[in-house]
Amino acid sequence: HPIMFALQPVVFMYSVNYNEIYVNDLITTAAAAFALTALACLLLRLATKNSAKAGILLTFTLICIFPLGQILIKLTKDSPHTMQFFFANARIFAAVALAAAFLFFYFTLKSSSDFRQANSILNVVAAVFLLMPCYTAARSVIYRERLNFYRFPSSSAAAKTGATPQPAANAPDVYYIIFDRYSRSDVQKEFFGHDNSAIDAFLKEKGFFVAD
Repeated sequence: HPIMFALQPVVFMYSVNYNEIYVNDLITTAAAAFALTALACLLLRLATKNSAKAGILLTFTLICIFPLGQILIKLTKDSPHTMQFFFANARIFAAVALAAAFLFFYFTLKSSSDFRQANSILNVVAAVFLLMPCYTAARSVIYRERLNFYRFPSSSAAAKTGATPQPAANAPDVYYIIFDRYSRSDVQKEFFGHDNSAIDAFLKEKGFFVAD
């Protein structure tokens, strides 16, 4: 289950960004995640001398890093006030998380349980979590291949007739800049305490109209 939990965020990111990520990048990233997780599992097994406990501890660490991070991003993204509260108390949250992780590691290592049932449950949970983005990625790739039937022809009418398109006379020199996923200046000031006025002033000085 540690390896499946490590592969889940890799496949998930591909499933939601399949138009921007090459398959070879997916394969190399998944291979790196597989190798690093296997190495970490081996080191923990040597340190604890218990493969079941090593798997539990590594899975706990991976859940704290990947799925928990996705949940936190989702919660803070939908609520700017929650995001502001989290960043204002980031040190407190970090201290609580480290304390909880320390206690979990301590009691797991001290426990006399064999953790077989826990490992069986985690195997099922990890498989479900991995299969969901795998299904989404496969469906997206199949849908993209179907769209290939509707591609525009490579040769245009101008190419067939030999005509060369001519630029319009006295065409305006227009630059339309979009800061993709970049918050407005007032939002940055209110929720992040960041002063973005320098960029706005620079653009206005160059003659741009800045839509506030």
